[in-house]
Order: sequence, then C-alpha cells, then structure tokens
Amino acid sequence: MQQTKQRLRSELPKIYSQDSLSNLFKNPYTKIEFLEKDLNISKRTAQNYLDMISSIGLLDKIKVGKSNYYTNENLIKVLKREKTNMEKNAIFFMLIKSKNHFV
Repeated sequence: MQQTKQRLRSELPKIYSQDSLSNLFKNPYTKIEFLEKDLNISKRTAQNYLDMISSIGLLDKIKVGKSNYYTNENLIKVLKREKTNMEKNAIFFMLIKSKNHFV
C-alpha cells in the first residue's frame, strides 16, 4: 500500500487523496460507481481517475459486458499470500492437535 501511495502521490498528485487510496484497497477491484460514491465525484471524473491510475500500472482495467472493472493485482497477490499462510497455519495446528490427541 505504501508503494501505491507514493506512486499515486508523485505521478498523479491531483488525484491523490486518502479517500482515493482507501478505495483502491477496500476490495481487490473497484469500478467507476464505487469511486463516484466514495469520493462524491461525477461519473466522468471517476472514469478519468481510474483510467489514469490504470495508465500508470497501479490498476488493471478489465471490460466485462458494458462495465469496466479495475483490479488491484498487488492487493490480490497479498491476499493470496495471506490465504496460503492461513492454510499452512491451519495444517500446523491440526497436526499439533492430532499429536496431542494420540499421546
């Protein structure tokens, strides 16, 4: 999140705000309507912001039907790592529990 904040601040200072940054990390994806509501801006402005953020590589733009979704691949990677760590911890605790059960 810190790297995204720094890049957004330096490369798109007119767009940067704590609210815009929070919107990028609220979910693994965002869309125009989310930004429009969260920042209280027009639909066109929200679209411009997300397209600019996408143009510098912080989001990936995906068109599904008539809607555009903007995915935060860095956040998705973090969530996948966390899921893997949680799964490893669950297996570890299951092993400990089963060993204690048989002792």
